[in-house]
Amino acid sequence: MNEVKLELTVRIEEPVAPERVARVVEAIIFNGISVWRLISEGRVLMRIEGGDLEVARLASAMDILQPIVAKPSRVLVTVGGGLADYVSDGDVEIEIFDRDNFDDDPSYTRCPPKHFADLAEPIGVPVRGDERG
Repeated sequence: MNEVKLELTVRIEEPVAPERVARVVEAIIFNGISVWRLISEGRVLMRIEGGDLEVARLASAMDILQPIVAKPSRVLVTVGGGLADYVSDGDVEIEIFDRDNFDDDPSYTRCPPKHFADLAEPIGVPVRGDERG
């Protein structure tokens, strides 16, 4: 099976949570392009996403740009003299955890934030209780 990752840009004037935008785009994709055309023309003839007409309203307010093939983000990490540094070329969130410092003084070492828990857990790295700080 071939898997392709696409980047999709959506413009919408009103403030909408990114997760909500993703659900609307998903509803458009899974309900077919004909539904999108009906919504675009202002004729909502069928209900989508379990009868949620708000989805149809948001879909009609969206400008969906042409998808592009996503390139994997790259990060180059260097370590020298016990110091780590990095350079990245994409939209990547990076956390560096110093295990040596943690082993010496856990109270002094900055741990990754909680939203890194799924990455930290398999390699035994503790995380902070806060979400992003």
